[in-house]
Amino acid sequence: MKSFLHECTQHLGVYGFQLYKGRGEQCNLGCGARVAGWFSAEDKRIAVAMNNKGWLEIFVHEYSHFLQWLDQSEAESAKDDAATNIVDEWLYSYKDFPAPKLKEAFRRVRAYEKDCEIRAIKLIKKYKLPIQINRYLKYANLCIYEYHASEKTRSKGCEFIPSSSLMRLMPSSLRRGDGCPDAVLKRLLPLYSCFD
Repeated sequence: MKSFLHECTQHLGVYGFQLYKGRGEQCNLGCGARVAGWFSAEDKRIAVAMNNKGWLEIFVHEYSHFLQWLDQSEAESAKDDAATNIVDEWLYSYKDFPAPKLKEAFRRVRAYEKDCEIRAIKLIKKYKLPIQINRYLKYANLCIYEYHASEKTRSKGCEFIPSSSLMRLMPSSLRRGDGCPDAVLKRLLPLYSCFD
């Protein structure tokens, strides 16, 4: 694992990126939100909350966003950044957007996150990282499905630890398409009404 982290940190450095190691369970996102980790091409930084018990999974996920950035054209990267900014501004800053623009932004963010998770799984397998693949996949699906709940409730949700019954609803492979199973959405929506 140390060689993986060293290799990734060196790779980030080649492109002028830095790894910010947060001391808490979450890092400041910059728009008033706190998250377990984030990637910013603009700031050339990956941030990971190192006191989070899932810090390795978070690092792999954020590093996978960096790999996406490397593989994408500038135009595609700009579209993903714009979509992410629209979703963040709508959720955290309560800025309004036309419904079709918002719908497309959420669709693009979900696709972007799914591609990131595919890359993360490949890294976990390639480097034989001490991460349980089935558990990671279930949590990855939850994170993608959460964007459906956020889109319906205009909430990023409350801090919650997913129950075992909720996690049992999650598939252990990434699904095709952009849908969210009705049973999952029905369980998620009450968790996203905590700010109302």
